[in-house]
Amino acid sequence: MDHVDAIIDEFGDFNDNVDPTLPPSFDDDPDSAPLYPVASITIGAFLFLLALFTNKYNLVGDAIEQLLSIIALALPDNHGLCTTLHEFKKYFKNLKNPLIHQHYCNNCMGIVEDQTLDKCPYETCNQPFYPKTSSYFLEIPLANQVRNLCVHHAIQQYYQCHFRNT
Repeated sequence: MDHVDAIIDEFGDFNDNVDPTLPPSFDDDPDSAPLYPVASITIGAFLFLLALFTNKYNLVGDAIEQLLSIIALALPDNHGLCTTLHEFKKYFKNLKNPLIHQHYCNNCMGIVEDQTLDKCPYETCNQPFYPKTSSYFLEIPLANQVRNLCVHHAIQQYYQCHFRNT
């Protein structure tokens, strides 16, 4: 049994004691609240998948809002998904683990931090750089993820128990 299985066995399904008639709870952390009562995916994970989808297919504001509306129609009435573009953007502005757009030169693949440049900053390249059409990838800083994982109460309990028994 690996560590993930041990954690799942130790803490079980987090939805075991959820009243399906109540909306998701945002008291502790809205990112870790279920999308709807007894859902197997959290609001944070679902919105992250939506963000990846909208970035991959270059969806604009109206398309994102329509997609949110369609998904909301398929969810139970007491879901926790945002339904407007404003709420969707607001969610990503207030993340504990912010997404960072890392733009890079399409020619040399070097990271370009200054988006006001019109040429690649690397002397070996110096090709024209167009920030609006440049390629990028999304970065989620690992340090923030590890910090948030370590402060999660259930993980702390698991490792305290694990190290006492070894």
